[in-house]
Amino acid sequence: MLNPSLNRGAVSRKVLFLTVIASLILILPLAALRAPFQVQAGRLAGGVYDANGKPIANATVTVANEQTKTRTMTTTNDSGVFDFLALPVGAHQLQVIARGFRATSPESIAITANSSQQRTVTMQSVEPTYTPGELPPAKYQRIRKGGNVLQADLLEKVQPRYPAEAREARIQGVVIMEGLVGPEGEMLFARVVSGHPLLTKAAIEAVGQWRYKPQRLNGQPIEVVSTITVTFSFSQ
Repeated sequence: MLNPSLNRGAVSRKVLFLTVIASLILILPLAALRAPFQVQAGRLAGGVYDANGKPIANATVTVANEQTKTRTMTTTNDSGVFDFLALPVGAHQLQVIARGFRATSPESIAITANSSQQRTVTMQSVEPTYTPGELPPAKYQRIRKGGNVLQADLLEKVQPRYPAEAREARIQGVVIMEGLVGPEGEMLFARVVSGHPLLTKAAIEAVGQWRYKPQRLNGQPIEVVSTITVTFSFSQ
């Protein structure tokens, strides 16, 4: 039976108070645990030009994270402009390659939380017949593999995002690139050989995230140059 002498209103308030305290004890530590894992990022944008100040379109811009060894790639637009909206906080290296120009030396950049930085890159032209200047100097023996041969080593393939502008204009087709794969299977660089301008940026950004099997020759680490093809079709 219920005890008529018991102040049930006071008991209810006490139970409610204890419930709130217990909830805070559970929630606050979880919030504290999540906070350090929230990804902080900064923005890096700029322009790529030749020695005369003319914009260089379709240049491949690569930012390498020195801590995680990951790379993020994009291409310049017709005005020579590039824009990385959200790069992880930390030390990075910026490098640019473009057809007909010598690859730039890596530039160290410190990305801080919620920052926005600008960089202007000037590239030196090379003779049209001097194709090795378009890729950075080799750190290991560098060989060329056929596209189908390298395709068999592909472990992780990120599908490109179909650009809305290209879809609306009913543009589809193939983007052909020359890629440079590192000894651990990471995509070091990729440059556009041919393809519609509305498709090339999305192709470079996707290919930059591809991962291959480690590349070895007679047990020694090597770099591999190969032709890479990305197809854009309305069935995607």
